[in-house]
Amino acid sequence: MFERKAIFLALPLVFSILKPKDIHYRSILKLFVYGCIAAYILSLVIALYNSISFNPFVFDVTLAAHKANELTNPNASSLLINNFLSVNFALDMNPTALAMYFSMSIAIMQYLKEEFSKNTRLFFSILLIVGILQLGSVLGFIMLVFVLIALFKPLLAKPMIAFVFFSFLVTLVLISQKDNQTFVKTSEIERLDNRVIIWYTVLNSISFDNILFGTGVKKAQKMLDKNYPKEGDFGFASQIKKLDSHNMYLQLILEVGLLGLIVFIICIYRYLKQIKIMPKQYQNLCFIFLGLVLFLKMVESALNIYIGLSFFVFFYVLSITFTSQKCIAKK
Repeated sequence: MFERKAIFLALPLVFSILKPKDIHYRSILKLFVYGCIAAYILSLVIALYNSISFNPFVFDVTLAAHKANELTNPNASSLLINNFLSVNFALDMNPTALAMYFSMSIAIMQYLKEEFSKNTRLFFSILLIVGILQLGSVLGFIMLVFVLIALFKPLLAKPMIAFVFFSFLVTLVLISQKDNQTFVKTSEIERLDNRVIIWYTVLNSISFDNILFGTGVKKAQKMLDKNYPKEGDFGFASQIKKLDSHNMYLQLILEVGLLGLIVFIICIYRYLKQIKIMPKQYQNLCFIFLGLVLFLKMVESALNIYIGLSFFVFFYVLSITFTSQKCIAKK
């Protein structure tokens, strides 16, 4: 994982050397769209292949789950066993993050209309919307709605971001008021969303001793493992081994403290300030990118997963480098 993250240290250097101009910027965004379409088609082909048995011939969308003996639970969700849905369709990638990629592609096509014919835009948009629905992510659907609002009712985009953030903050306040024992055993809350239990665990792991500078990455993981409920509907081993905060803001506070979160906020502020010199259509596109990233960070430790980190670093550096070239040109 470290090697993957280290690759992105070279991105600022690469884009600085290339000095992307408007035509390069548009070409890169166009290739991103085609990449997302290719990913969707590949997922469809693999899901189809995994659903067919030739001896004898059988077509069953749960065939892969049958082979892996994952159908022992008669109440198993179709999202977990259907080859054309959720994580199976996403080829073990994070479904919410993949939905973010697809949503971004829809936005790119609408702002770069001259790069795609009308029929191509319509066909690709339908494919990607269907793909988002197949991924079965609630936040993925919310991100799609956000993109559509930003495209057709832009004045409502910022209020939507504010509302979602406010709802998240209210949730954290309500969680923090719960008694430890009764909260962990509340199966109704666990069924509502497992992240509620995770966020409660993270809040219990943050104290006045570590809130300023954090605990560090390794110690943060140990604290989560220690505080994570070992009993109850949600206390199962697979999650205990790979637990993170499922929220980048809480993860930052836990690992690097409030100072680390402030540094991140400064980076976002600098980004907002920098993109003001871009053409209007690019400004809107960058705003959508930022909105999608902020949404993802509310339910995933986005910078700790490769698909989230690559999306953030790639578009952030690309936009900053492009605007820097604009500044040089003006001078």
